[in-house]
Amino acid sequence: MKVEFKVPSMGESIFEATVVSIIRPSGSHVGIEDEILELETDKVNQMVYAPQKGIIHFNIQLHDKVTIGQVLGYIDTEAATKSLELSFPPQQFLPSIQAAVENSKESSKSMRYLKEDFIKELKEEGQKRSLSSLSEQESLAWSFHPQQSHGNKDFTQKASVSQVAQVENTATMLTIFNEVDLSQIIHLRDRYQKSFIKKYEIELGLISFFVKACVAALPQFPSIHSYLKEEQSVQGSSYEMGIAVETEQGVVVPLLCHSDKLSYAEIERTIEKLTHQAYEGSLSVGDLHTGSFAITDAGLYDSMLSTPLLTGNQRAILALHNIIKRPIVVADQITIRPIMYLALSYDSRFVRRKEAAAFLAYLKGILECPAVMLLGL
Repeated sequence: MKVEFKVPSMGESIFEATVVSIIRPSGSHVGIEDEILELETDKVNQMVYAPQKGIIHFNIQLHDKVTIGQVLGYIDTEAATKSLELSFPPQQFLPSIQAAVENSKESSKSMRYLKEDFIKELKEEGQKRSLSSLSEQESLAWSFHPQQSHGNKDFTQKASVSQVAQVENTATMLTIFNEVDLSQIIHLRDRYQKSFIKKYEIELGLISFFVKACVAALPQFPSIHSYLKEEQSVQGSSYEMGIAVETEQGVVVPLLCHSDKLSYAEIERTIEKLTHQAYEGSLSVGDLHTGSFAITDAGLYDSMLSTPLLTGNQRAILALHNIIKRPIVVADQITIRPIMYLALSYDSRFVRRKEAAAFLAYLKGILECPAVMLLGL
């Protein structure tokens, strides 16, 4: 049976339309309510749908003008039934077809992603990760020989990779930012630099001011000044502050031990010594134990902003950046000041965002008024 389809009514003021798209070409099989062509008028576009399933035949062509009620073509419903009968395979071919179906089922099984495949991939991934971790002998040396020195750079690189991998697998790291006006600290350093060098035979850098400022700020924020021991959070009793050093083998974070008891000159000397040992690859295993807090100076590479990475059991790491003179408002007056952006990355499992932001603001206050730090106020 042939079922005709016509141009539908599209409103009182619309009398003709243009065929702008033939979706199902003549001779193709369509189902009921399938989209077969699209008509365009000055006001609307109208889709025409198949009234029956079967083989479609058009009386028009693309871009033809048609009028309302005009026959566009017909659908042969009997031809669809005949085509289905002809497409069914003869009996003599059924055995080979059934064999092909069985082979297809077997191949589809091999393409499935099963539980066993997932477990196998996990084991392979674990083996890959173990290659980047410390060897068993080095781990024992780490635990029982804290003063043993490893005179090769491979150990430093393995320690760095192992610590970063540990953080990636456990920590939930976030980073916040603030800016600090360093005009008073720079003025203080420049004014007494010659006297400092004459007495201690080493230059007074900015890093020692930041170490002292962190020592003053950390007691106010116990969650940052703590570490994980036997799955328990333990308050740090000493100020073992990590100083990140980037070498050719990667970033290492040697410890500045008892930083609360060191003078400015001792801080500068110790950092200079640790940096030199890091470049030579002669750091001891004890030097590479990670404290709960660290400082990294991204300003050495003229970086304005960065997001420092935690290592080991660190709760937070402070990144220093380059110093640029910027216009700021002081006492309702625009003035030029040396400004540095600070970035604090922290483990949000132990340190709340409110505490991290408060710590950075507290640190900013100390650095912008160093008299508070120097007088112990």
